[in-house]
This record gives sequence, C-alpha cells and structure tokens, in this order.
Amino acid sequence: MTRTIYQIFLSATLILLLGFQSTAYSSDMMDNPLTPPNTFTPQATLTSYLDNITKAFAILQEAFVLDMNSSRIFTHTPEVLKLQEEANLYFQKAIDCLDLSKIPEVYREEYSKEVVIQLKEILDRINLPDLGMVPAGNNLGRKEIPFWRIPKTPIEMVLITEGLRNGEYLFSAETVGKIPELYEMAKRLPYKTHDTEDFFQFYISTPGSLLPPKWFHFIPAWMSSEIYYGETPFQWLMLALSFIFLVTFVGTTYRVCSHRIDPDRPILSDFYKLTLPLLLTGLAYLLMYFLESIVNLSGATLYYTTGILDVIKWLSAAWAIVVGASLAANIFIASPNVNPQSIDASLIRTVAYLSSIFMAICVLFYGGSNLGLPLIPIVTGFGVIGLAVSLAAKPTIENIIGGLTLFADRPVRIGEYCAFENQWGKVLHIGLRSTRIRAGDRTVISIPNAIFSQMQLVNISLRDLYRFNEYIHIRQETSGTQLRWILAKIREMLVAHPEVLSKYLYRVKFDSYSEHAQTVRVCTFINGNLGWEEYLDVRQDLLFRIGEIIREAGTDLAYPSQTIYLARDKKSLAPTESVLNDMKQNDTEYPYPNTSEQRYDELLDRLKYPPTSEEDFEGLPLEEKKEDLPETSEEDEDDKKETVKVMSR
Repeated sequence: MTRTIYQIFLSATLILLLGFQSTAYSSDMMDNPLTPPNTFTPQATLTSYLDNITKAFAILQEAFVLDMNSSRIFTHTPEVLKLQEEANLYFQKAIDCLDLSKIPEVYREEYSKEVVIQLKEILDRINLPDLGMVPAGNNLGRKEIPFWRIPKTPIEMVLITEGLRNGEYLFSAETVGKIPELYEMAKRLPYKTHDTEDFFQFYISTPGSLLPPKWFHFIPAWMSSEIYYGETPFQWLMLALSFIFLVTFVGTTYRVCSHRIDPDRPILSDFYKLTLPLLLTGLAYLLMYFLESIVNLSGATLYYTTGILDVIKWLSAAWAIVVGASLAANIFIASPNVNPQSIDASLIRTVAYLSSIFMAICVLFYGGSNLGLPLIPIVTGFGVIGLAVSLAAKPTIENIIGGLTLFADRPVRIGEYCAFENQWGKVLHIGLRSTRIRAGDRTVISIPNAIFSQMQLVNISLRDLYRFNEYIHIRQETSGTQLRWILAKIREMLVAHPEVLSKYLYRVKFDSYSEHAQTVRVCTFINGNLGWEEYLDVRQDLLFRIGEIIREAGTDLAYPSQTIYLARDKKSLAPTESVLNDMKQNDTEYPYPNTSEQRYDELLDRLKYPPTSEEDFEGLPLEEKKEDLPETSEEDEDDKKETVKVMSR
C-alpha cells in the first residue's frame, strides 16, 4: 500500500515538473520574435497563441501612442515602424497556431487576421481551464491524443498527421471556419480577461493593417466610429468610390481604344486590344490591395469584394494571354521571312491561338484554386460536358482536323489559284473551321475544311508550264493539200514564238473527221514563269495566229452545219479511170470486198511512208519488196528509182 502511494506521488511530481518545463520552454521561446511557436502539445499551442496575441496587442498599443504624438500625418516614424514590425511577428506566430488549410488562398491573409483576433475575443469571455490541466504530451508512456477540446465549447485542437506541420497541434480547420459564428454568439458576454479588450472592434473600424495611419483621425467621428453591416460609413464610401472608378476608367479606356482599332494594321490594333485586359488586371489587383490593406474591409464584405475583384483579375489575365498571343503571332508574321498571305502565316496564327487558349485555361484553373473552387468536380464536369460537346460538335471537330490536314499537307496556300470540282478561284483564307475562296465570278465561297481537304484539288499556281491544248475545226471542203500546209505553218509558228517552250514536242496533228469539220489538234506548252494574265495574253496571241494561218490557206473554221443534196444537182461523182479498172478486175473475185490472203501478202508493209510528195497520197502507192528487187550497182540506182515510180503509178 505504501509502495503504491509512493508511485502515485512520484508520477504526479513528474507530471508537474514536465508541465512546468514545457511552460518555461514556451516562455523562453516567446522572448525571441524569430522563434516559431511551440505547437507540439495542446498546452504548448494554447500557451503560444495566448502569449503571442497578447504581446502583439500590447506592442500595437505602444506604437499607436507614439504615432499619435508624432508630427507626421501620412507616414510613421522609425520607432513606430519598428514596433509595428515586431507586433506583426508576434501576430503571425499567433496565426501559425491555426490550421488555415481550408481557407482559400485569396482570402487567407485577411481572413486569418480577423479570426485570430476573434478567437482571442471568444477566449477572453469564457472560463478557460487552468493551463496545467491542458494535455502536455505523451508523458509516462501514454499515447498521443488525436485532439483536445476546450471544455464546454466546440473549439478544439487536433494533431496534424501529414504535410509540413506533421506532429503539431493546431486549432482545427473546422474550428477556424466556425470562429466568426462563435464570435457573434459570444461578443455580448462580459470580458473575463481584459488584456486585449475591444481588439477586434478596433481592428475592423480603422483603416490600415493592424496599426491605422494617422490621417485616420481627421475622418469625422460619425464616419469611423459606428459600424453598419460590418463596416463603417467611411469603408462603405471607399468601396463605392472604388467600383465607380473601376467602371468609369475601364469604360473610357474601351471607348478610346475601340475607335483606334484598324483591321489593316493588325499589330497596332492588337496593342489597343491588349490595353483593356491589362488595365483590368492591374486595376483589380490595386483595388484588392487598397480595400484590404488600406480601407481594411472585413467579414462578408471583404469576402464578396475580394472574390469579385479576383474573378475580374483572372478573367482579364486569361483575356490578355489570348490577345497577347495574337499580337506575338502578328509581329512574327510581319518579319521579312514570312509571307502574310502564305499558309505558314495561317499556321502561326492557329498555333498561337490554340496555345493561348490552353494557357488561358490553365490561368483560370489556377485562379479558381485560389478562390477555393473544387477543381476535381469541375474537371470531371468539364470532361462530361466535353464528351457531350464533342458528340454534338462532331462536324466542327472534323473541320478542325481537316484544317490541320491542310496545314500539314499544304496542297494550296493563301493567295494561290486552285481548281476543285467544277470551279476555280483564289484562296483567301485557310482557318481552323473553313476555307474561303474568291471564285472566278468574284463571289466568295466558304467551304468546310472537312469537305475541302477531301476534294481533288488542282493547284493552278504551282504548275511549272501552261498547257496549250486546242482542237481546231476546219471546214469539210478543205483539201488535203491545204490541210497539210496549215499543219506545217502552225508548227513553224509555234517554233518561232518566244513564249512557247521549244524543248517540248509541238503536237500539231490532223486528229479526226467529225460530222461537219476536219479536226486538227494543237498541243504544246507555254512558259510557266508567266503570270496568269500574261499567260492569257500569250494564249490569245496563238489563237489569233492560228486563225490567220487557216484563212491564209484559203479555207476557214467550220461551224455546225448540214449538207443538203438536191436532185437537180448534176455534179458528177464518177470514180477515176484507174478505180474503174480496179473495180472491173476485182468484180470476179468472191466474196468482194473481202481481201484474200494472197492480197494481204502482196500489200504487207509496202505503203510508201513517210510520204515524200503529193503523189504519195493519190491511190495506193506501193514500193517493191526488197527481196524481190535485183541487186543493182550504183550506176543503176537512178534506173531503179524510176522503175519503182512507174510501178507505183
């Protein structure tokens, strides 16, 4: 029994000594402003918080008295600034005792100042337990407790088990979120501790951060003493003037810049377009600083005002990125190495646009995370919406892919002429969704890229030669002699023409008989370095010259016609005498006009070709077979030629 009592006494003594050491250690740490607060036990956290917030308030009171006695109005003396800096260090240590992980980044700085003061106001109005009764760690082998709650309150401290502050006890994030509500419930209770009395009232009713500027005392009392809906009249007035200034300044800038936008000067126009989003971003940032740090808004007013300005800031920043990318693309296109009308310029604009959209989305997501928006549900929702939009916007996606195909394959470029289906025209623009073409009748055709990329496109501007291929119809009564002369003269004219390429064949041939004409085909190539208008001039010149050659030959171009023969027409169509003799000779052969095998053998390869005279086209001039001719000497060559000529006749 005695031994048991001794063990209990020894244990109690050790607990008191450890608690005293912990308190002493915490007090020693507080003497150095640079030392972080001790938050490794609930007792140390509560002690650190109370000591730091009390010291911060005491130093601020001292600085406030010194500032009132100085002659400066808009600035502080060095002594006041030193005290303010020291008070801020202790104030930040008190803030470090709170878990602010669930407070959005954009509100965290100002919100933490409010709740850390409100928490002290609450603790000053309730019965706090003796610090010796607060858990001081895992003494005598006891396990660490996961949390500790101030008796008869929902205020609790929890053990952080992850992150940079693992192993520390902090006022829980749930408690931090409830502090404004708890303060509203407790603010009518009387103070039990008066070391920071009316600290929160002083904080929300004065401008500036913790220490108000001296010019604040020149504001009438009715504008700075009473609080209406969480703010003083002075703060409400500054808030209204700030938004009036924002709307007025932005509206004036928009009107000035919009009148100076010129589509013919894209770089200068983009500079004017970039002015408004940059101005909005800068003004939103400045107004946030002005209303938070100088006017010192608080509570719900601060929450909504900061949220609106932060949304304006991030939207304007995303807008500035898109316009800035367009400006950068136009500056790059303006360099001498890039043709503004080429497909390269369109590709640069497209890449800049897509890149800017991606960066703008990243900026918006970052801004949303600062506002505390739940990004995972948003991303999931965007994924579902994106799937629905992709199904609904399938043609648009196909057009975008078709546009990228046109950029990659480059079948045509901007400024080039192309033929597609039964039309042709000049390419004006190749965008992500559609291609615009100026047709030959001066109309503008807009074709979706999904369709245009699958067409058989003929790039007229890329051909190295112009093909001249015409079928000339000459009158039926034109004789063979006339026709041969026409062919020869057209060929000579093509050889002599300087814009017709001599290294290519001049296909000037008698092509066919038609119902009303004899058709001659003229096919050659014209210099490909000529422009389109120059090519048309050369083509026109060739057609004129061909017409003159035909008329010079004593004939003319044929027109669709019919020949009607009258019975009184006495024109003789009797065959020649040689043909009559041939008819009589073959009349006995049967079945005539079928040609016998013997006749085939006699005629095989014996036609005189190429012809050497006009007589070679009369009848059927034949040459003797080489194996049937006797060998002759050079002296008999002339006799041989004469004999062949006679036989042919």
